[in-house]
Amino acid sequence: MKKYFLLVLTFAVFFTANAQYKTMILNYEKSCFGENEPLPTNKNFIINGVVNSNIAYVDVKIFSKKGIDGETIYSTFWKRDLNSQSLNFNLPINFNLREGKEYDFLIQYFRETSEAERKKLEENLNSTLAAYIQQAFEVSDKELELVNGVKKTLNDLNKIVTTGLTNYRTRTAVQFSEFSDIIKMKLKQMDNLELKDGVADKKDRALRIEFKNKTIGELQTLLSRELEQYINNDLYILADDKYIDDYPTEKVQNYLPLNIGYGGVLFSPDLSDINYGAAPYIGLSIPFGKEGGRSIFWSRTSLSVGAFITNLESKNSVEYTGPIFGVPVYAGLGYRAYRFIRVNAGATFLENVTTNKVSVSPFIGLSAEFNISVKLAK
Repeated sequence: MKKYFLLVLTFAVFFTANAQYKTMILNYEKSCFGENEPLPTNKNFIINGVVNSNIAYVDVKIFSKKGIDGETIYSTFWKRDLNSQSLNFNLPINFNLREGKEYDFLIQYFRETSEAERKKLEENLNSTLAAYIQQAFEVSDKELELVNGVKKTLNDLNKIVTTGLTNYRTRTAVQFSEFSDIIKMKLKQMDNLELKDGVADKKDRALRIEFKNKTIGELQTLLSRELEQYINNDLYILADDKYIDDYPTEKVQNYLPLNIGYGGVLFSPDLSDINYGAAPYIGLSIPFGKEGGRSIFWSRTSLSVGAFITNLESKNSVEYTGPIFGVPVYAGLGYRAYRFIRVNAGATFLENVTTNKVSVSPFIGLSAEFNISVKLAK
């Protein structure tokens, strides 16, 4: 019987390893997946789509019911292998969608930028940053002072760049998030800067103005140099997008989690002289939470009930059966530690075959779990 259980366990491992992902074909023209098939619920899946050979990067975002104005609940990307001319992309979605919900998808296609496009982007961003810097300071004959303070100014500079790069992606992981602490230190240095401290003749107004322009120019140069490292030859520009709204997920069919396992029962509480028996068992699990729900712990925890396939025998050759069904039965708690492996622990109801005495003993077992579909009569 142990060999039989190991065979079942091996089959379960093979089945799980080969059935983790379902492929959903993106139908670009109809704005759906397959022939308007619902998306898988509570499991990972793959999006397969068609791309032109010039598309080098595909970005996928999933939104809740609020659409693209709401929070992105999951995002991922595909990028073309170097020198590949494939006309398909395959993108794993390692996120469990909830049953009966609707989601919005934004799929964006990016191509490589030309040298002229990169230079134009860099010029536009530098021009916008320079214009902002000119307005960011209150300038007098005596000092420089930031209108909105260092923190707000730095946030505004970051936002100018992130907004300007919205329709661009980079091949490498080096992407702009914010300017460095060097820029922050420079802004602090310039805020409330006494212009007379930077010139030899403190009364010479022309020298103070020259020093002011030099200081602002240094800041603009720093901004330009940091920006340059993000606008390189690996930059992609948005070429097309596809928005799919209110797309449904499949409704999960009712099922019973069937457990086939092997467990041990402790007949005596005396740990110095352990007396136990073991046998294969079969049972059902009733989860406390729904798969894919908010609580992973409760969705994996269950009430487990079942029966041992054979009678149990203690080490002193005492045979035990069950008081009701003629075989030992158990009830307890179970926890799915892995995809299909469940640990069960609880109480076993026994009847001594010789004396007909009924007793309750603790047990623990390890089982493979299979979901058996159930259709209710209409």
